[in-house]
Amino acid sequence: MAEDIFDKVFSLFSGDNDPDGNKRVFLRQVLKNLTQSKYAKFFKPRTEEVDPAFAYFLYDLYKTVLPLQSFVQNRGQLDRIKQITVEAYLDKTSFEIARRIRADAASTMLKTMKPQELTKRLEADLKTLSAGFDANRTVAINRTYNLISAFIRFVSFDFAVILKRFDNGFKVGDPNYIPKFAAVRAVNLVKAIESFRNAAAPLNVEGDWKVVLGIFKAALNGVELIPYDQWQNLVLNLRDVQLSNIMDLMIQATLKDPLWQGRVTRAEENLAEAWIDAKREDIRRLIDGIVLNQRDARISSLATVIFGTPDITRLSYYTLKENEIYKRSNLDGFIYAAGLNYLYAFISDYVYRELLELCDILLVRGQWTAIALSREMSEGYHSMKGYNEKIEEFDEDLAESGKDGSRLRTALLRVDRDQSQFRYINSITAGLNERALELIENANQSFSVVGKHLRNLSEDLQKSPHDLIINWKELNLVSKSPLPQRIEEAVTKIGSITQLLQIITTL
Repeated sequence: MAEDIFDKVFSLFSGDNDPDGNKRVFLRQVLKNLTQSKYAKFFKPRTEEVDPAFAYFLYDLYKTVLPLQSFVQNRGQLDRIKQITVEAYLDKTSFEIARRIRADAASTMLKTMKPQELTKRLEADLKTLSAGFDANRTVAINRTYNLISAFIRFVSFDFAVILKRFDNGFKVGDPNYIPKFAAVRAVNLVKAIESFRNAAAPLNVEGDWKVVLGIFKAALNGVELIPYDQWQNLVLNLRDVQLSNIMDLMIQATLKDPLWQGRVTRAEENLAEAWIDAKREDIRRLIDGIVLNQRDARISSLATVIFGTPDITRLSYYTLKENEIYKRSNLDGFIYAAGLNYLYAFISDYVYRELLELCDILLVRGQWTAIALSREMSEGYHSMKGYNEKIEEFDEDLAESGKDGSRLRTALLRVDRDQSQFRYINSITAGLNERALELIENANQSFSVVGKHLRNLSEDLQKSPHDLIINWKELNLVSKSPLPQRIEEAVTKIGSITQLLQIITTL
């Protein structure tokens, strides 16, 4: 199809239907343009060779950019270039915000600010920073960075690969080497010439190279990579060569294709949008980190109030230790392991011991004025006790002989060589986590019921006459310690476990 189009084009210009003849006419014009070019010395039409003059032209460019190549190949430096490019166009307020949106800066501010205050400040920073990126600033940042990208692409070009074609003994990285270039068959250099042409084409003479080189200088803490005048002369010389169309003519003559046209890919990166998106993500991450730290600190504090330590493990399989296996493989794992262990420990250590005796005094020996209230508290207490057996059954399902444990262990052995096992394991743990969450939430409802009645009883003790239980004096005599104190401690314990489990289940 493409050849048909070319043939029609030739016919239009020549007035006949001889495609081969038309092609010869155009090729003769290509050769004529070559011989008349200012840079005709680059190519030898008769022998179809690229002259050493072209190699020396490239060599002069190579020596100029050689000191820059190691810098532009450093990924860390290029990230710094991006940062400096954006900061060069920020106003004072946005610049200060950008500097303090860092984990170390946030940690420092947390020493003098409450977490809630810092979170509000970061939210305000995000709003201010986003508003500062108007259309004009975005265009200016992207224009400069696309010029930088063209600079990096050209400087990174592998001149040595071409130069070695002209001189087998060429020493890479040695600016003092005196080359001995010889002519090379053009057909062997077509791809290389095209690559160089594409790398050089985006260098814009009208671009603000002073700003670009200034950004590189800032990245190197004041060290100048290349003087502006030297770089400007390089760009001007390249533009002169490009305007002569000599490289296109060389390729057309070599390929015997007068209609050959190279395609130039220009960098069109939206650095401004990418940068502001990254900063938004940084702020969100910092806020999430603050919230998570608050959450972890609150959990640790409540667990210490209840158990004397935040490190509680009572189950055998659904535990944080067992969860490490899943974390190492980037699997979802046991999300509520800490919560379920806290719940089991609380029922075992407190509900079955201290609370059992207290409820026996209050519910069995107490003379309630409203039997319905007594029954509601009793049902709540017995419901609390029943969850330990359910949790034990749940945990046993994860044993080697359990229905879930056997499946998980088999899948974990295969996960490194079979990616489908990831989905399979996550589907099993998702079901387990759902069951664990249901156990925790239902148990917490029972805690809330018992806690509410204990608070009411604590208030009733202070009244005269009493509204709920009428024989407080008698009950106090059979208690191993004063009932007001025991009830208040129970209210605190149950209130703490309720808060703890609510925080854990609010992920």
